[in-house]
Amino acid sequence: STNGIDWTQDGFSPVNPRGVTWASALGLFVICCASASIHAIWTSSNGIDWTEQTTPNGSPLSVAWSASLGMLVATGLTGVTGMSSPDGINWTSRSVSGNNVTWIAEEGLFVTGKYYSANGTTWNTSATGQDDLCQAYEENTQIILSASTTRYVFSSDHAVSWRNLN
Repeated sequence: STNGIDWTQDGFSPVNPRGVTWASALGLFVICCASASIHAIWTSSNGIDWTEQTTPNGSPLSVAWSASLGMLVATGLTGVTGMSSPDGINWTSRSVSGNNVTWIAEEGLFVTGKYYSANGTTWNTSATGQDDLCQAYEENTQIILSASTTRYVFSSDHAVSWRNLN
């Protein structure tokens, strides 16, 4: 779509797409795909022509881009090692997991819920201790995380220390 309203199907059908991001400096869309038999990251410069990338580990569910670091981070199922890439093509395993990863520019942090990182390569454990989190944030306001299966809700104003709102 060129306007976000009218869409055209292009014939590309990734198996079980999970997460997508636009890496602006790279000029790439990046999609994570995960199913019982397919574990892949696909990239495209135009949203029409796609290339499957080789990754060091499987089940990527979420991907985030940091323009200031020039880094992509993809995370997957609990217990699955995450990965990072400077270009969307070459991926390196990282010691992090989490179903959702977000880059929070205001804090300069990648956040998965259970982990956070200022550089995308070295990860620290956060106070939530929860892996299966959805994330939302808005500039200069609290960050809210919620686990759909356990129904925990946490908030933070700096993405490192968390307060349980239950």
